[in-house]
Amino acid sequence: MVAGVFRHGSRNPGKKDIAAFAALEAKFRALDAAALPPAFRWLPSFRSPYTLRDAHQLTDDGAAELAGIGARLRARFPALFDRYRPGQHELHATCKERAARSAAALGLGLFRGTGPPATGGFAAVHVTAPPCGAPDPLLRFFDHCPAYTTQEAARAARAEREAFVGGAELAAAARRVGRALLGAPLSAHEAQAVYSLCAFAAPRAAGAGGGGGGGDGGGGG
Repeated sequence: MVAGVFRHGSRNPGKKDIAAFAALEAKFRALDAAALPPAFRWLPSFRSPYTLRDAHQLTDDGAAELAGIGARLRARFPALFDRYRPGQHELHATCKERAARSAAALGLGLFRGTGPPATGGFAAVHVTAPPCGAPDPLLRFFDHCPAYTTQEAARAARAEREAFVGGAELAAAARRVGRALLGAPLSAHEAQAVYSLCAFAAPRAAGAGGGGGGGDGGGGG
């Protein structure tokens, strides 16, 4: 038997990040390109690659990540994944679309080329996912653990983060980044948005399809 728990593949940013990127776009559009450092005179033409309907969605790169994991598992255990067997091969996901699609991509990698000729060799695998709001003790076990949801350490960690975001150290770093990019200071939240945008958009710029982060796991088999 082989069992695995996988995080979803790379996803698009959430709504808050996308809104912050749109605010950066508006700020950059108002800049005078001629007044910017030569390396950053393209900033007024910057357009955020994300819209609100993209929020949290699995990227093409994220789907390829899970399909690749599936292919490597099949190569490691060829006798277990020679063809898809309903009831024997089980894939589970949380209710999040990115997680269910990740599980489906995993199945594609596990059984690529083993399906019938009529489907081009694609094996249509079943992914079990509960409706959002329903109990999910298998993959969202933390929702059912009061000690986890109320632990003091989690609250303290959030407080420390907020203190850092509003603190002098990040404000000074934001001013330095702003002067380097724009010749003018950035706020701490704007500097955070620049950092997040680079983290999400760098793979997209390299042709990979988007960056990743987030919180809901994908399948097992």
